[in-house]
This record gives sequence, C-alpha cells and structure tokens, in this order.
Amino acid sequence: MAEVTVRRIEAFHRALVQGGAARLGVAGQRLTPAAALELTCALYHAGRSTSEIGIDRHQQGMWNLICASGWPWKSKIQELRNGNCGLRILAGNQSDVGLIAFAQELQRSLKGSVGDSVFPRAVAGAFVEMAENIGQHSMTSKPGLVGYDILDGRITCCFADLGVGVLNSLRLNPAYKTLQTSAQALDEALKDGVSRFSELGRGHGFSDLLRAITEQWGMARIRTGQAKLVLDRTTEHRTKTIGYSPELPGLQIVFACSATRPSSICLL
Repeated sequence: MAEVTVRRIEAFHRALVQGGAARLGVAGQRLTPAAALELTCALYHAGRSTSEIGIDRHQQGMWNLICASGWPWKSKIQELRNGNCGLRILAGNQSDVGLIAFAQELQRSLKGSVGDSVFPRAVAGAFVEMAENIGQHSMTSKPGLVGYDILDGRITCCFADLGVGVLNSLRLNPAYKTLQTSAQALDEALKDGVSRFSELGRGHGFSDLLRAITEQWGMARIRTGQAKLVLDRTTEHRTKTIGYSPELPGLQIVFACSATRPSSICLL
C-alpha cells in the first residue's frame, strides 16, 4: 500500500492556509503516523474536521485511532489500541498515572516484534520521558496526545500538545527573551542546558533524549510554530535540517527507530 508522508501533508496544509484544498485525495493510501498527526493538527488549526478530506480511517493505524479518539476536538482522557498501534490522550498541565502502564504495553508489543529486550526497554523509557514533557512544558489545560505504531520491527512514536510552543516557552527565561522565531527557538532548544527554567541543571533531557533515540537508526521530526527540524541517522551519517512550514500551535514530535539498520529509505 502506498504511503502518504508529511511532505504531502505540508502541501495540503499550505493549501488550507490559502483557503483551498477541500480534500486530500489519497484514497487507498496509508498515512504514516507522522502524517496522521500533523494532518490532524493542521485541520484543527484551520477549523476543519477529519471527516472533510476523504481518507478512509479503516486499516489506517494511527489515523484510525486519532479519528476514533476525536482529539483534539474532544478532551476525553482515553486509551485506544489496534494491533501494534496504540494511542493515549493525556490531561494537560498534569502528570498521567496511566502512562507507565501504556509504555509497558508498548514495550511488550515491540519485544514481540523484534525478539529482543534491551531495545524495547530503552524505547519505552524514552517514550515516558518525552510524554511527561507535555504536562511539564505545554502550559495548557488542553489534552495532549501520545502514541506508537510498530511495523516490521520499526517503531514510530508520536507526541503532540497544543500549548504555548517552544518559542513562547523559552522566552519566559530572560536568557532567551531576544529569540524572534520558532526556528531560532527550536535550534536553541536542542542545545545542552537550554530551558525555560533558569536553574542550573535544567534543559539536558530533551536534547540528550533525541540524540540517543536517533542513534538507534532513527529519525526525529519536531514541529512548533512555523518551524520544523528533522534529525536523521538512518544512514552512517547524522544530518540536521531546519525549515519552515505553515503555523501550528504547540509542539509535535515524531521519532522512528529500530534495533537494526533499515533495509530501505525511511520517511516520516
């Protein structure tokens, strides 16, 4: 089945901003988890619904679960699964007592797929840390979303909030109040010790976590405001690319990784 990646979603999003593109026109194709997440956020920000664009939600993995949850139009805290794909809606501005159990299920599913215990345990730990950032840094009461999709031994994890975004968050720290763009803020946020908190010892977890996860033949995509940043380590060399996309509120992160080197080109 052909896959719809974020490249297609970005073009659709730009058309939405310009007042066109009522339908995406990808019948019979599968949205990647990253594409499903960004499409949902784009539709919500544009005041449109998932039912308007003509994508069959059945057998669509993450897209199916997002549509079933009603996020972010509905704020119900819930958990959904479909095979090796899981989704959890988190309350904003607070910790989630069910997150650990959800990550343990992720770990069991990944272990069953790769036949290894070290890699699934490391991914589950990274998943919890990344998910906890939603409650700690989004600064909103709106619910957040976390999810995973396991396919052929490769796992894709999604995290999204509709909070203040990286730029507004970092500017709360006097050291970064001169930041002007989301791209500047995102690039700064990946440096060690950078945080909206001014205390020493803060701001190491986010950058360390993304570096560690991409070392597992991984790729990470981060969206906030009008900025996007992609870290790619699916080959022998790590690359970092910063670019611009239509405005999205909050912060959206997708990473994909595997215990072994991918046999084909990986796209989010």
